[in-house]
Formats: sequence, C-alpha cells, structure tokens
Amino acid sequence: MNLVFKDKGLRKQVFSLAIPFFLQEAILVLTSFLTALMFNPTIPVEKSAILNGVGTAGNVYFLFNITVGALVFIGNLFISQHYGKGRYDEVEKDFYLSLKIVAVLSVIFFVLSMAIPSQILSIFIPGQEEAIMYGTKYLRIFAISLLFNGFSLIYYCFMKNTGLEKLATTNSLITLSLLALLNGIFIFGVDMGLQGIALSIVIARCVEMILNIVFVQTKGKIKVNPKNFFKRSHRFKEFFKRGGPLTLAKLSWATGFLMISVVLGQLVKNLTDAGVANADAITTANILLSNAINIVMSVPNCVAPTVSVIVGRQLGANKLEQAKDSSKQILRFTAVLTIFAVCATMLSYPIIYATHSNVSGDIDVSNYLLYFTIIVAVITIPRGFNGPIENGILNVGGDNLYVSILDATTWVIPVGLGFIGVNCGWHPVAVFAVLQLEEVIKCPINFWRYKTNKWVKNITTTNEAIN
Repeated sequence: MNLVFKDKGLRKQVFSLAIPFFLQEAILVLTSFLTALMFNPTIPVEKSAILNGVGTAGNVYFLFNITVGALVFIGNLFISQHYGKGRYDEVEKDFYLSLKIVAVLSVIFFVLSMAIPSQILSIFIPGQEEAIMYGTKYLRIFAISLLFNGFSLIYYCFMKNTGLEKLATTNSLITLSLLALLNGIFIFGVDMGLQGIALSIVIARCVEMILNIVFVQTKGKIKVNPKNFFKRSHRFKEFFKRGGPLTLAKLSWATGFLMISVVLGQLVKNLTDAGVANADAITTANILLSNAINIVMSVPNCVAPTVSVIVGRQLGANKLEQAKDSSKQILRFTAVLTIFAVCATMLSYPIIYATHSNVSGDIDVSNYLLYFTIIVAVITIPRGFNGPIENGILNVGGDNLYVSILDATTWVIPVGLGFIGVNCGWHPVAVFAVLQLEEVIKCPINFWRYKTNKWVKNITTTNEAIN
C-alpha cells in the first residue's frame, strides 16, 4: 500500500471516508442480492418473473439516486470547500438548501411510484405482465423509503465533510445489519414475501435517517437549527448555476443507462413474438449479473465521493498543488481496486451458478450469464476509472460544463447501435456488448481532461458575498 500512497496521512483520510461510502452503497446492493438469493419459489418461471419485476423496479431507485445524487454532489462541492475555509455558517446554509431541494424531489418520486407503478415498469419489460405485477406490489411499498433516503443522503454528505466520518460509518453498519435482520424475519419468519423485503427497506431507511439527525445534533461541531430550514436562501442561484447543468446531464446519462433495459426489453419482446422459447432468459441473466456487479463495483465506486471530499477541502483551502498530488495517489489506489473488481466479476459467474437454481437449471440463462459476465469484466477497467475522475475530481473542481456535455452525449452511440441491432436481428450477446460501449468511449476523454488541470481551482473565491 506504500507504493500507492506516499502520504500516510492521505491514506488514513481515504480509508476513513471510503469505508462509510462503501457501506452506504452496500445497503442498496444488498437489497437486490437478498431478493434474488433469499426469495426462492419452487416454480422457476415464477422466480424469473419475480426477479425481473423487482429488478426492474430497482430502475426507479436508480433514477432517484442519480437525480438526488447530483444535487448531493453539488452540496458536497460547496460544503467541502467552505468547510476547508472554516466558514461554518456557509456550510449550514449549503446544508439547508440541499435539504429543501431533495425534499421536493423525494415527494415527486414517491407520488409517481405510488400512482403509476405498472406504467413505469411496462416501459422496461413490455408484455411481461406477471413480472410487472410482482414489481408493482414491491414498488408501492418501497416508494415510502424514498421519503427518508433523500434526507439521509444529504446528512451523510454533511457528516463526512464536517468530521463525523466515524459516526457515518457506524450508522451505515447499523442500517446494513438491520436490513439483513429484517429481511430474514419478514421472508422466513412472517412469510411476507416481496412486501416483506420492501417493508424491511422502509424501516431500515427510517431508522437510518433518525440516527443521522441524532448524531449531528449531539456530536457535530455544526448544530442544525430547524428554524433556519424555512428561511429564504439567496444561494439558490449559485446552486442552480453549478448544479442545474450537472443535474440535467446526470438525468440524461441515467436515461441513456436505463435505455439499456428498454433495448433489452424490446429485444425480448421481439424474440417472444417471433416464437423464440425462453426469450426472457436474457432479462433474467442481465438482472442477476447486475446484482452481482453492483456488489463488486461498490468497492471502486466509493472512490469518487471520497476523492471529492478530500480534494474539495484542499481546493477550498487554496492548496492547489496538494490537491493535484492527492488526486494522483487516489487514482493509483483506484487502479488496485479496479483489478480487484475485474477478478471479482469473473468469479461472480460460478457463484451465481451455484447459488441460483434458475441458472443451473436453465441452459439459456446460464449461457447468457457467462457471455454477459465476460463482456462486463472487460468494461470494468474503464468504468473503474471514469467514476473517480468524472464524478469526483473534475466535478469538485467545478468542471461541470465538460462533465455535463460528456454525460449528455456519449450514451447516444451505444444505445443507437443497440436499437439497430435489435431491428436487424443481431445475436443478443452482440446487442448486449454494444450497449456497454459508453464506458470505453468516455475513459480516454476523461483522462485527457484530467491531465489538462482545468479542474484545479477554488470555486468559492467568487462566492464570498453570497448569503
């Protein structure tokens, strides 16, 4: 590890931040993993419908997480740099404004998920009525957790930027343990099935939010005054300037990412209409692999928010050369994690095969899963670097325009090729492969932009007078 980090202080900082970010990510991925592993009906067709329905319902949370995550990142950008300058009053204002915006978004996602769940799911799995039925039952309960989750994401951002990293880790561990415990109780004890899985998430997220509030109020250097939450903020213009383009770009990227599911759903429908038996094996293999990859990528994914906090503080304190040096060391650490992720991805196939009856008992699912795993393992290399550079280093330096343009455009090529493949009768594996090309396209561009050092700037210097 000394070959990666020449600065032992930086290494300590990285691990103190990366661990809670990893645990926070693990809470999400554990949900899908437990659904696939613990809920095991005796009828293989029924299990495929459940996995496809619940897996597709996860797209709603993905879109929510991307939208709120972009705003959380903008809050993180300002909070980290203001905290690095010692402007605690400005940190508090950033926190309140982030909470207000996230509260509105959480309510919007909650209402849509409760009102039109089947219509949302049918976009991704057209014609799979049984899967849509299961997904709808799950989504209507799961949607309640969104009301708590948005606030928790902002609180985690606040805690990790204001010296409460250990408490953030503690809360993530508590939430993770509670989620696993409740899943076991509601699935095996009470036999609530899908509703039990969704309810366990709601309870865990509620407890998580309450503990975050308690920790900040009892242990934080900066106390949150609820009265100030309702005060009018004059910082919204600056938030919109920085966060508007980034949020729209992330939404555009999320749309492109979700279009992968739409393309695969259309592929399955075309094959089914053409009389191809067991065509939904493509959807099942993709969802099972996605669950495994989410677990694997939760390790390198924790680097992006970690580097944004560390480099953000240094930029805010005008330690520009130190910020450049820290970013280089953290990218070396990213290379180590990416190698691990590639190996873990390849190992995921035999593990899934051994633990999921609808893989070992279905040659079509097994074959698709093997080919998909090899493709994703290769894509993991550029994907491992894109996150820390684009979502961490460049964004925290205020290079939002570049990130916005890249996110909003690069997905068009793979999705366009995917639709061409579906309509021209390409093999499903070929269609899946071209849908993964975005990470390959972005990686060299991101490295080039990083090397220009245009991100090395203190964005708070022009905001001295903002109240």
